[in-house]
Amino acid sequence: MYGEIEYCGDCVVCDEPVDLSEMGACKSCGSAFHWGQCGEWHSNEHTCSNCMPEDEEE
Repeated sequence: MYGEIEYCGDCVVCDEPVDLSEMGACKSCGSAFHWGQCGEWHSNEHTCSNCMPEDEEE
């Protein structure tokens, strides 16, 4: 269905399919997201942009 990607669910931020090679798992909400585009490190944990404190978003 998604070709050659290893599907890990839909991104909680942008709602597009997430491949294992680009996946982050948010420690706050437990959802998959596109690492580096829809989330990053926060307090030493993977955090999606939806759970990132507003004062720390880029």
